[in-house]
Amino acid sequence: MAKEIIFDQPELKDPPKIIFSDIDGTLLNSYHSLSDRTRLALKEASLKFPIIFSSGRNPQALISMHQVLLKKAPLISLNGALILDENFKPLFQQPIQAQYIAKFLNDFLNIECDCAINFYTASNWYTNNPNYFGQIHEEKIVGFPAKVMPLPFPIEEEPILKIMIIAGSLDIPKIYEYLKENYPFLKIVRSRNDLIELYDINTSKGTALEKIVNFYGFNTSEAL
Repeated sequence: MAKEIIFDQPELKDPPKIIFSDIDGTLLNSYHSLSDRTRLALKEASLKFPIIFSSGRNPQALISMHQVLLKKAPLISLNGALILDENFKPLFQQPIQAQYIAKFLNDFLNIECDCAINFYTASNWYTNNPNYFGQIHEEKIVGFPAKVMPLPFPIEEEPILKIMIIAGSLDIPKIYEYLKENYPFLKIVRSRNDLIELYDINTSKGTALEKIVNFYGFNTSEAL
């Protein structure tokens, strides 16, 4: 029996003109990989619609996913802080302001914990603690290692689009509360029980989605 795809979106009366999808927990299975069925569906759908991956991952971790598409499209990386075109060239960046990075580097000494600090730019991923067990686990998930960069990070060299703190589940709540109290000018997200992510306050996947929809000349009501 042929399978029918039903687009369960009230304002979308016809098949979409463009499709957006998260990756982790959505397209990937519990082994952090694509099933054969999902891989085939993505290939076939990419010939009919632009398939836009939208992820918190850094661009380098999205290369293998992007290669699945038979017809390439832009993609959203770092939860909207970075948009890349179909050739992996930056279309848009939303960096964290340099003075906030400097404050973070100075203030973080006040938080005593065993953790790893990660910095993401448009082309690189850095960590200060490659031997931390949570860091090793994160690198296994994304499929490649971060570059080692001791603190303080040379913020004048590359705009930083995302900061990620990897720590134990007992330390994360106190770090989160400290950051929420002292960094109201940044977007702070507990994305996992061992992860905290920091972005510019204006960063969002929704804003990035609208930029790509406008890039194609579609309406948001035509996007799934």
